[in-house]
Amino acid sequence: MDIDISKIKFEEAYDNVPFQEYTLYFIAPKDLVKDKYPEAEHSTISLELMTRTVMISPTKNGMDYDWSDIELDDDAIDKLITLYMLHKMRAKNNG
Repeated sequence: MDIDISKIKFEEAYDNVPFQEYTLYFIAPKDLVKDKYPEAEHSTISLELMTRTVMISPTKNGMDYDWSDIELDDDAIDKLITLYMLHKMRAKNNG
């Protein structure tokens, strides 16, 4: 799947300690899911850092409701991680 990183925003990170997973969540354009989910307000991308597994879900009324695996190349995954790192640095500098 091709994604335009400039249209994606970091949302949150979730540290699932028991399963040793650290997952990043991003808000992405509706365009990525509009063909299958025209009712979606936007899409949400999750990236599990340890395995570099990427999933996408349509989002409506604040709820992600149909997660599916997607394939992104290493460059796109690295850019998502960079978005997270930039967010983390901004938060640290503003905190």
